[in-house]
Amino acid sequence: MHIDDTGSPIDPFELFLASGSLEPVKSWLEDEEETIAINYTSGTTGNPKGVMYTYRRSYLNALAEVIETGMNSSSVYLRSSCDPSLWCFIYH
Repeated sequence: MHIDDTGSPIDPFELFLASGSLEPVKSWLEDEEETIAINYTSGTTGNPKGVMYTYRRSYLNALAEVIETGMNSSSVYLRSSCDPSLWCFIYH
């Protein structure tokens, strides 16, 4: 959905926001340390192994990237992969 923000008090975007609920959304996540993904290695330097990525780690990594790169609402970036081990911003 695309809604232009004109800045007017009767702006469609402002009306859209006002139509929302003030009630917090109940999280389905029971524990932020739950595994979101497992990244496996081929074992080129030893036995194959996997590393577990958690929701908390993914959130904190994304937050750190935003802070470190100085991203704001007008920033444009390219996500490198759907693989959580590569969740970093290549261009900003």
